[in-house]
Amino acid sequence: TLVVVAFAGMVGLILLCSLWTGSTPKDEDSFLASVRMQRERGEGSRSAEGTITALPGKIVLETMEVDLGLVPNDRHTFRDLKVYNKGEGPLKIISITSSCQLCTRVSLANEDKIIRPGGEVAIKIQFLPEGVPGFHSRKIVRIQSSDPVNTVLEVPVKATIDPEFGVEPEAVDFGDVEKGSTVEQKVRVRQLTGAPFEITDVTMPGDRNSCEVDWRLLPEQEWTETDHSEYELTVRLLPDVKPDKFIDRIRIFTTCARLPWLDVQVSGNVVSFYTVKPEMLALRKAAKPGTKDALTAVITADKPIRVSGIALDNEDLSVVARPGGSPNTVQLVLSVPETATAGFKKGLLSFDVTSGEKTVRHTMKVFASVLE
Repeated sequence: TLVVVAFAGMVGLILLCSLWTGSTPKDEDSFLASVRMQRERGEGSRSAEGTITALPGKIVLETMEVDLGLVPNDRHTFRDLKVYNKGEGPLKIISITSSCQLCTRVSLANEDKIIRPGGEVAIKIQFLPEGVPGFHSRKIVRIQSSDPVNTVLEVPVKATIDPEFGVEPEAVDFGDVEKGSTVEQKVRVRQLTGAPFEITDVTMPGDRNSCEVDWRLLPEQEWTETDHSEYELTVRLLPDVKPDKFIDRIRIFTTCARLPWLDVQVSGNVVSFYTVKPEMLALRKAAKPGTKDALTAVITADKPIRVSGIALDNEDLSVVARPGGSPNTVQLVLSVPETATAGFKKGLLSFDVTSGEKTVRHTMKVFASVLE
């Protein structure tokens, strides 16, 4: 019996090598290594004697990207993604997942999870517009199979939702802005369907303070279409935004059933003739009252500067300006007064930076812990 089993094993290995000849997987070495690993784990197609009799399956998809196009905003959209087995053995679909269950769901019947050689099945894709906080969606469907070469395939699923209202422009980009300048952009929001539509509020989410927003309902004579309301938003960049690139957002609250709020991206690049390092005065170690020169920040410019009008809204901390150790620099020095009380202290420091006829107001946060 042992001799028969050994002989059957040799025959199975010879058959495996002969079937492999002429195939064109992406990586021959990895393919053979995967076959050996499957054999050692007891996986793959086997005869009654337990020897491997066929190569693993090979997964091929109908498309590597699913574009649903323009989809309705009030009902679900369905699409099939065909999966083919182009290998010479069975193909097992191990798992199918979506990067977002709220808007993009996928399923495959249990009886379709084993695909015979030359066979095909269809993965069901269901798109739910109510799960998208906007008008555009791009999610990833992840397919794991027994194919030893393409074990995992990732398929983008894209959709554009028929909009209930329009936002022009879709994003606000201030571009390069000189620090201290007051710039603003207009955003128009238009009702696009017959369903009643109103804006109820416009805010900056969280504690962001790069912009301020005003909004108003336009007079009916300025509406593009009768009985379709229009609003105008004025997004204004605040002058004390620190020099750097920034990305922020404004949030528009509406009466739209599917989309009660919509975020609109705001970005820009604030440039200046100076830099401040570090960007905040944060004392890492607790200090005693009376500690002098506890922490220093340096203002650096490409031309002579002076600092004035220093104001700090916490009496338990103090900051003074001193000449820096290099040309065109000024030091901001944090100290803890003798009168400081114990505890964690925070404040907002503001000051004017002047070069020639240009003066810019700068703000930065200050943190410190004071010992008893």
